[in-house]
Parts: sequence; C-alpha cells; structure tokens
Amino acid sequence: MTMSRNPDRETVFRFKRFAVCNRECAMKVSTDSVLLGAWVSVEGVASAIDLGAGCGILSLMLCQRGVAHVTAMEIDAMAAVEAMGNAALSPWAGNIDIVVGDATSYSFDKVDLVITNPPYFDSPLVSPDKARAMARHQGSMNFQWIISSAPALLRRGGRLAMVTPFEASDEIEWLSSLHRMAVVRRCVVHTNPKRKGRRILWELAHDADTTSPVECEQLNIRTNSNQYTEEYVRLTSDFYIK
Repeated sequence: MTMSRNPDRETVFRFKRFAVCNRECAMKVSTDSVLLGAWVSVEGVASAIDLGAGCGILSLMLCQRGVAHVTAMEIDAMAAVEAMGNAALSPWAGNIDIVVGDATSYSFDKVDLVITNPPYFDSPLVSPDKARAMARHQGSMNFQWIISSAPALLRRGGRLAMVTPFEASDEIEWLSSLHRMAVVRRCVVHTNPKRKGRRILWELAHDADTTSPVECEQLNIRTNSNQYTEEYVRLTSDFYIK
C-alpha cells in the first residue's frame, strides 16, 4: 500500500463537476488555486499551459470553463501520475495532456494562457520532505523564471495568470517591466475587510498596450462576522458544492 506523503490531510476534494485526489501530490488543494482558476479570464482562450500543475486542479478548472486544451507541466513524477488519474476520471480526459518535467525541457506550440500557482515561501527553513519543499519554496521555478519564460510560451497578447503573496507586489511589477509583460489585471485578496491584502491574483499580457489602464479589483473572502462574502460565493459557485 502506498502511503500519503501528507497523511493528515484530506485526500479527495469533490467539486460540482469533478473530483481531485491529492494523496501523492506534495501540496494540498488550496483556496489560492480555486480563486485563481475561478477568477482568471478565459475569454478567447483555446489553449493553455499549467505550470507546476500538481494534482491538476487548475487544468480541470480551465477545462470546465471551456478551454479546449491544457498542457499540465509537473516536475514531480508522483504528482504527475496523480494528475493523470484526476484528468482521466474527469469529463475532460481528452482535453488535458500531462507532461513530466519543466517547461525549459520541452518545445511547445504557443498558447493563449499560462497559469500557475507557484511556490512562494522564499525561506531557508525548507521542509525535510523534498517534494513538499519543491512545491512550497522558490527554487528554479521562482517569479523571475516564470515571468521571463512566459513570452516564449505565449502568443502575442497571450496572458500569464498567477497568484502571489501580497508582499511580492513590487517584485512582480518590476519583473514584468523587464520582460515585456504588462500587468493588465490584478485582484488583491483579503481574508476579511479589516485585514490587509493577503494574496494578489495577476494577469500579465505579452506585448500588450502598456498605455491601457490596469483593471484593479478587490476581493474579501469573509465578512467581519466570518461569513463568506457574496462576491466570494459568486466567484466560486460553479465549483464548490456548498
């Protein structure tokens, strides 16, 4: 019997139209991924690359929202096998290709969207579990690598969508300006109205018109009375069962 690398967590998350097993994937399904997958614009998106796909949740969400083809890149072989199983049991088995490795090792046709929930705990206190450490800590797949690599993967006008800590805002803005990736849309996520921003959802466009105003949004997950906000429920209602 194969033991989970994180035995104390939930191993299957059931959504309205698919289920995600993350028994072998180093990191569990998170609110960050669900928010990003529900928030990102898919208008005009026929093809996408999911970088660091993990158990494949973002790939599945994109397919549910109508994206015709997703290539899911995952460097951890055990997570990739789990993503393959999740895709195979979904309604979109023919729409998702799982590739084991990193994007620098493969040649792709350019796509409309690159999406990622990247590792962002840039700290020397690395987990003793190597796979979990890769998933949680910035290594080769850091913000610099993601943003500098995106133009080679995107069609002109294609977008990179990602979620980062709020504190990474200045870094993302600076890296975007260096690599011809214009910030076109961003959403600051708060756990409740009294707390400062916790995450930022980003869309960066390749070779976009930098004179156009950035679409700036705010999202509160809970009210001050600790109830889910109407905006959060509305955003995630196509996915969460409750």
